[in-house]
Amino acid sequence: MNVSKAKTATIMDKFTIQQLQQMRESEDRVEFKAGEGGNVSYDGRGKTNPKDRRRCILGYVIALCNEGGGRLVIGMHDNYPHRVTGTRQAQDAIGQLESDIYRDTTIRPEIYELYDEEKRRVLVIEVPSRPIGKVFKFEDVPLMRVGEELKPMSDAMYLKILQESEPDFSEKICEGLSLEDLDEEAIRVMKQGYAQRYTDKVTLRKLINEGLLTPAQDGYKLSERYYEIAKNVGTVEDNRKDDTVNVQLIDTVKLSQLTERQRKIYDIIKSSAMNDTINDTINAQTLSDVLGASVITIKRDLYVLRDLNLIKYVGSNKTGHWEAVNQ
Repeated sequence: MNVSKAKTATIMDKFTIQQLQQMRESEDRVEFKAGEGGNVSYDGRGKTNPKDRRRCILGYVIALCNEGGGRLVIGMHDNYPHRVTGTRQAQDAIGQLESDIYRDTTIRPEIYELYDEEKRRVLVIEVPSRPIGKVFKFEDVPLMRVGEELKPMSDAMYLKILQESEPDFSEKICEGLSLEDLDEEAIRVMKQGYAQRYTDKVTLRKLINEGLLTPAQDGYKLSERYYEIAKNVGTVEDNRKDDTVNVQLIDTVKLSQLTERQRKIYDIIKSSAMNDTINDTINAQTLSDVLGASVITIKRDLYVLRDLNLIKYVGSNKTGHWEAVNQ
C-alpha cells in the first residue's frame, strides 16, 4: 500500500512497520509514542494538571476521531523516521483495551500489533472518524492536536462541526429517469419537508427578497417570478394546484440540534424573560453555578446558541446579560 493513501485508508487496513515509519504525524493523522514499558497512561488518572491528563490514550483517541480518524502508534519513536522502540502496552489485553475505549468514549477502535525483525512489538490503535455533526470530548473538553499538544478545539472548528449535516439525497443524479417518472405526491411531501427543515428567518428573507416566495393565507407560496424562471429553463410545468408551503417562523429545527445542556441553558434564558430582575443576571457565571459546568464550557454553549440566532447578548461586557431572540 502506498503511504500517500494513508489518509483515505479504511479502518480495516493494517499498515506495516515500514509504512508507519514513512508517515508524518500531522499530514497522515498519526500520533507516535515510545511507551517501551507500556507506560502510556490510559486516562491520565493521577495527574493534577488538565494538560497532562489529556496526554493519554483516551485523549489522543478523541482528538484523532475529531480530526476525521487516524491512528495512535505505541512502540515507535515520535521523531521521523520513527525508530522502533517496542512496547508492552496492553500486552495480552488488546480486546480489553478496545472494550474500555468504547465504554468510555463510544468510539470503536480497531487495535492490532506488529513485530519487527528483532521481535519488538508495536501497538496500533486505528481510530475511526467521528459521525457527521458530532464532537467527542475528554473531561467535557473537545480536543484537537496542535503540534505536540492536545488543546481545546477552536470555537470556529467546533461550530463548523456542529453545523454539519448529512449529504442531501436530492443532490444525487438518478441515471435513466426522466421528469415523467416523478410522483406528484412525493414532490408535495418533499416541499413540506424542505419547509420544515429551512424555517429560519435568514433563508426566508433571501427567498422573499429574490421574489421566489410570496405571502399566502397559510404561509408562503411560489411566486410568479418562480414560474417564469422555471418555464424559461424548462424544469417544471406550470402546475399550481398545491404550491402553498406552510412555513412557520419557529425554532424547532434549531432546538433539535442542541445538546441536553445547551437546551437547558436556552430554557433558562427564555424563561428568565418573565422576570426582569432574574433576566439581568443571566451570564456565563450564573449559568455555571446553576448547571455545575465550568464557565468555559458554558461560554462555548452560549456561542453555539448565539450563532444559531437563538439568543443575543445585551449590554456591556461587564454588566450585560443574555436574552432569547424571540421572547
